[in-house]
Amino acid sequence: MEEIAFHNREEDCWIILHDDVIDVTHFMKEHPGGMKPLLKYAGRDCTASFLHVHHSKRAIALMQPFIIGKIKRI
Repeated sequence: MEEIAFHNREEDCWIILHDDVIDVTHFMKEHPGGMKPLLKYAGRDCTASFLHVHHSKRAIALMQPFIIGKIKRI
C-alpha cells in the first residue's frame, strides 16, 4: 500500500480496484468520466466508488490490460 501511494499524480497514476493494482496513467485521457475521478483516487483504493457508479462489464474488461499486480490483505 505504501508503494502504491507514491503513484498519485497525472503522470504516474495507480489505483486499487478489488485488490488489483491498476496503472491508469495512459488511460486517464480516454476515461469516459474524465481524469478527475481517477486522480481523486490516485494511489488509493477506489473499489467503493467504482461499485457506486455501476460500471459495465465492458468497462471492467477494458481495464484488464492495465492490471500490474495484486495487493495482499493481512
